[in-house]
Amino acid sequence: MEQEKAEKGYVHLREEGTPWQAMEMTAPGKQACFRTNPMPKDYMYLAIFTTLCCFWPLGVVAILRARDVQKFYWQGDYAGSEKASREARMFSLISVGIGCVVLVIVFVGVAIAVRTGVEAANMLLQLGSYTISPPTMGTPLSYWQ
Repeated sequence: MEQEKAEKGYVHLREEGTPWQAMEMTAPGKQACFRTNPMPKDYMYLAIFTTLCCFWPLGVVAILRARDVQKFYWQGDYAGSEKASREARMFSLISVGIGCVVLVIVFVGVAIAVRTGVEAANMLLQLGSYTISPPTMGTPLSYWQ
């Protein structure tokens, strides 16, 4: 079987399922090669965004995995390239999720702090014993205590 392919001008490079399938002899000493599997998405832009705007530790891992997509693809490891692509996407989306949760927690915390501050100021104003005004130049510090 291999001899028949060689006689027809095909040289088998790797097993089925890898990016490099076969080479066709087009002229003596010349070879044309083709790829059967397209390169998986590397999600590099998403990984960079999550590093800068969301949870940076997982964003860095996503960048490293996104970088590995092309490296594995050009080495002929299509399965490794697909796995790196899935992991880059997974780490990026987890980073976005953590960033959203942290953002909600911060907004809730700020809202609680503002509400508590407003309620405290209203209670002080209702008591009437405190005046809220900025100190003026020359006012002794003991006056404000």
